Amino acid sequence: MWTWTASCPITQDIHPPIGNKQIQVAAAFEQVFSAKQQKQTNILYWQAYAARTIPAAEAKATNIISEARNVAVSKVTLAEGESARFTDQMAAYQASPSVYTSRTYLETLARSLAPASKYVLAATNTQDVLTLNLEENIRGDLLNRIIAPPDMNKAATNR
Repeated sequence: MWTWTASCPITQDIHPPIGNKQIQVAAAFEQVFSAKQQKQTNILYWQAYAARTIPAAEAKATNIISEARNVAVSKVTLAEGESARFTDQMAAYQASPSVYTSRTYLETLARSLAPASKYVLAATNTQDVLTLNLEENIRGDLLNRIIAPPDMNKAATNR
């Protein structure tokens, strides 16, 4: 059978023989042809899937490896720094154990008390000069309330 179309002047439809009741050629041909088309569709689908996922997986793997290397370098550097500090501390301790112990105690005390607010309550009957660095505002009720020491109250009542 010959047909005429606008894009191709002459095309011919090709069909397998229909066959008979015992051998159905056309149906078998269509099944084989359909299976080949499905195979090609599956191949193209999975190639597209691979093209989408493999670069993303490689990028993720590269990021994980980079982060692991960064963590490893950080840990090694930290360990080297701590070992150097320990070596220096050991030398300082061997040079003067009592000075090193006192200095370490005072540094630890200073670090632990640094965030806390500190208030100095002085006796009112002394002539000591106190210099305070009041970087924070002290509550007004603490500044306005003057509490006399217990021995001052006794001295005032015994007069």
